[in-house]
Amino acid sequence: MGGGMGLSQGCTHRLVTERTRMAMPETAIGIFPDVGGSYFLSRLPPALGAWIGVVGDTLSGADAVVSGLADRLVPSAFFADLPALIAAIDAGAWPAAPTHTTVPSQLTVPLLAAVERHFGQPGVGEILASLAGETDPALRPWVERTLGLLAQRSPLMLCVTFEQLQRGRQLGLEDCFRMERTMMVHCFAHGDTMEGIRALVIDKDRAPRWRHRSVAEVSRAEVEAFFV
Repeated sequence: MGGGMGLSQGCTHRLVTERTRMAMPETAIGIFPDVGGSYFLSRLPPALGAWIGVVGDTLSGADAVVSGLADRLVPSAFFADLPALIAAIDAGAWPAAPTHTTVPSQLTVPLLAAVERHFGQPGVGEILASLAGETDPALRPWVERTLGLLAQRSPLMLCVTFEQLQRGRQLGLEDCFRMERTMMVHCFAHGDTMEGIRALVIDKDRAPRWRHRSVAEVSRAEVEAFFV
């Protein structure tokens, strides 16, 4: 989660198991996907990176491999003898992926197509409208869950995060970190970060009072200010 994701994305062998839970949930507390998220999320297919970064939904190990945020799915039992696992990897003798898991992969072919269709829109408002217009009954549970999560997020940071990932595609790793440092200063000075931390960590009421009631209230100037 968050910082752990940033560390893992710098590794040469990103291993996940049937027990892995992975997410960039920062918009839930009024921040944005930092720790290099501008770089590694923007290197995914654009709509997929936007879905992971903007919504902050939790991925399973299998989802992480499908999305390109992990290299291999290996049974968690192999981590009991880490030196043996590393030796097997170095020898090219990867353990077989677990065949059974209680956490199904949500990134099926139809869902990936839906992510592309909805999160490939030019802005957060358009994403919300696209999701609301989904007519496939099989996708309604995912759509309702996604809209529910987005409704809990900071409207300002949804828009800022979407812009962050657009800009990150044009930047190298060092410049992505520089951009994130500037963004974080703005988060504490002019954003929803203090309120998000209050609601989740301090008072634990999970009822943040964001600066904006909806994405429609967020101006372009407010978003661009995070990148000055």
